[in-house]
Amino acid sequence: MPDFHQLVQESLIATRHVEGVAVISLRDSLCKYSTPNFVLSIENSMNCVDAFNNPPQVREDGFEIQETIFSVVRADEDSIYCKHSTSKAGLVLVKTKMYILISLYIPPMFPAVCVEATEKLGSYLRTKGL
Repeated sequence: MPDFHQLVQESLIATRHVEGVAVISLRDSLCKYSTPNFVLSIENSMNCVDAFNNPPQVREDGFEIQETIFSVVRADEDSIYCKHSTSKAGLVLVKTKMYILISLYIPPMFPAVCVEATEKLGSYLRTKGL
């Protein structure tokens, strides 16, 4: 398993446009890494994995994590982008071969920077077969 702490710190948190991160294993739906401010329950982890099994349904129903419902802006087999209309926070979920990366952004962070950083880390993990 890669050193997620170092990867997350250098490629996501260092951008200052990612508030929290979690890494979920696709194999067992368990959270393998999370920043202290973004701890997920097993139910949240399972919801993340399930969301990629039916992107059209997620687009229609929205996505719930940590008892907050987010509207879904984009959902396909590789990425899900969510936003919360009231708080202006959002989530970026990116699936690799073995993991789902989840990045949280909050105001005044820029969603585009969070998306770009999370997608780049996802691409890097894919090139490593992870």
